[in-house]
Amino acid sequence: FFKPQNTQPNTQDTVNIEQSSVETHNISDKDISFDVQGLRISDVVLKQHLKDSKSKESMALLADENDFIEVGFVSSDIQVPNINTKWKNISNDMVWNNDAKISFVRKVSVDGYVIKVSDTITNNSGKEINIAPYTRVVQHADNTKVSGAVETGGVVYANSKLNYANWNKLNKKSFAYSTVNGSFGFADQY
Repeated sequence: FFKPQNTQPNTQDTVNIEQSSVETHNISDKDISFDVQGLRISDVVLKQHLKDSKSKESMALLADENDFIEVGFVSSDIQVPNINTKWKNISNDMVWNNDAKISFVRKVSVDGYVIKVSDTITNNSGKEINIAPYTRVVQHADNTKVSGAVETGGVVYANSKLNYANWNKLNKKSFAYSTVNGSFGFADQY
């Protein structure tokens, strides 16, 4: 378990990155649709929920240009996919190989309102490698609604413990957790 870091969030990488060359895929079922662009998930549309009582438009989460979920990797010894990586779509799997003969296969699926990201890494390099996964949710606090009766923000289940932080707190510092099994999500209000 790593304690929260008292650092300001780095928003530079969420604003000035050119991703136009990375292909976007839309995944959809009866309840939800969303865009996948490399490591990022955005424009989550809840098809069965209207934006408001007067609208016929479905509710969209993470719909602003700089709001997204990012599921990626860090490594100090090998090249890992980043947000500008051009993945190949092979049988609905996203595939990328680095120069060291390490293959990354990503499967993104949906189960009800749960977005599942499964990664398989195959090491054909002949060397031991060190890779750690990370996940981050970026939603700017000025885009969120606040109500005394509704908790909104990030939710993490790590080390058999549920952790919560509201959007304003998340915009001021980052949180890191080390766990074997866990999950993350976010609660929002509309």
